[in-house]
Amino acid sequence: MTVLMAKVEVRENKRNEFLKIMQEVAIKSKEKYNCEEFEIYQHLENENIFSFFSIWKNPNDFRKHLESDQFSMLLIALKLLRKNPEIRYFKNQMGMGLRGLIQLRDILGMKQKNIEQYSNTCKTKNE
Repeated sequence: MTVLMAKVEVRENKRNEFLKIMQEVAIKSKEKYNCEEFEIYQHLENENIFSFFSIWKNPNDFRKHLESDQFSMLLIALKLLRKNPEIRYFKNQMGMGLRGLIQLRDILGMKQKNIEQYSNTCKTKNE
């Protein structure tokens, strides 16, 4: 089992946009990538702070999610944050191990490059 937990603070004027993206990511993660749970919670005292967690029974499904368009959407949503997110990643004893974490790091780096290239392409088209 793999559990991903995150706490984020969204820029006030981007809250609705962030939630829309995250809700779509949650739905698609459950439908397409066998995510057991994907919950989003809003802080009681600050409406711009959210915590979310996802639970993946099968580490391979989690890896597929990391390579998906839905995960790219999640990375785009991170650009709406006020500051860097706090992300925690847990696994059970039978999880991915160090090799899996290295793969995760590589996937995240590759996805970030793709998003930056896409953002630069959009900027060029708009100029």
